[in-house]
Amino acid sequence: MSYYYGRPKKAKADPPVFKPELYEKTDAIASDLSQKFKSCRKPFASSGVIPLKDTLKDLRFATLPLDNLASETVWKAGAPSKFGHDNTDVYDESYRKATEIRLPDFALSADPLLVGNVLRQIEHLMGTTKHLRAEPYKLNAYGPGGLFKAHRDTPKSNDHVGTITMCLPSTFTGGDLVVRHAGVTCRSDWSNLKDEIGWMFLYSDCEHEVLSVESGTRITIAYDVFAADKQQNYSEDGALKALEQALKEAYADKDFLPEGGWVGLGLKHSYPLEKFKPKVTQQVGDHLKGSDNTWYQAVKHLGLEHKFVGIYDMDSIFYYRAGQNEGYYKFADRFLTTYNTFHRMTNAMVGDGYDGDYWQNYNFAEEHIAWLTEPEAYGGKNHYARYGNEWSSAVCYVALGLTVKFPPPAERVSVEGQ
Repeated sequence: MSYYYGRPKKAKADPPVFKPELYEKTDAIASDLSQKFKSCRKPFASSGVIPLKDTLKDLRFATLPLDNLASETVWKAGAPSKFGHDNTDVYDESYRKATEIRLPDFALSADPLLVGNVLRQIEHLMGTTKHLRAEPYKLNAYGPGGLFKAHRDTPKSNDHVGTITMCLPSTFTGGDLVVRHAGVTCRSDWSNLKDEIGWMFLYSDCEHEVLSVESGTRITIAYDVFAADKQQNYSEDGALKALEQALKEAYADKDFLPEGGWVGLGLKHSYPLEKFKPKVTQQVGDHLKGSDNTWYQAVKHLGLEHKFVGIYDMDSIFYYRAGQNEGYYKFADRFLTTYNTFHRMTNAMVGDGYDGDYWQNYNFAEEHIAWLTEPEAYGGKNHYARYGNEWSSAVCYVALGLTVKFPPPAERVSVEGQ
């Protein structure tokens, strides 16, 4: 006898019979789509410099570039800089050694972000389809030995996309800002700036660190960056056009998914899913980053039916036998397993939505899913109930996928974009 916990059990449709001979071309087209997405490498960080003007120097409380005395004065004026750990702010100099001055305790009479037109540069360099806005919130000073070990920023709202760090010119050595994402590293050395302000933008899910300052004082201003509502014109985005064309060709090819199905894409970036509950699938599309957003814009521009799904890390699932022959714990909500498809996703399952709370026996996909890529990271936590001799709760990790509907060829209509 099998046991079922939670909502009433629904009748399961018979899983589709997979016919490998029909899908040779599907596999080739899916591989081509996958390569096009992988080659759409939108940057995850951008940097530049702003030439200082005499008027900008005169308007500041301290003259730029900062001399050693001014830099040390700023460093001493700050409070010890804490960091978030286990839902609280802590101070630990072995992890972060710096001082900070928060608004409203410092002021910018002429904001270098505006003088240098930095936000428009970021929109161009990052290929975003939304206007960005930024808010300064903290000045940091790193003296000799100052550092901040590898970490990720905590998203502050649904529309919080990243951080800009502005480095004011002063005399110091070391203190490089290092950013990592998906196996790629970029590094900014601002120790030699004299008449320029260095800056870097990074998405909030990117790991980054400040290496140890060897001498002098490194002073930076941090800005929160948010996505504004006004959409940009992305008609000149070559990567988006290439993805659109590849999708149109696949959609028009009767040998691609000849019985109909879905194309699935594991997104490259992680997102603050907790902040989107309970409507993750409706809200997250407005906050996608980099090439994730490029893919989404291509799908949306062509008017293709699509939905976001949670992709769950199988490594965090508990298995049990405990008197039951069928023996697997289930978690979250209405799963569509990839086990019955030709593009299998290693160590993952997918499910509708994100925040579920009941078990369900394996529900094989009612339609084939051709997975193009796996997600780069599992950024969210999903709490679920676990049953055994005693009830307990557990956590699995979830990433986002975007799936696109491909009806059977006879039901497809031509797509030309909006």
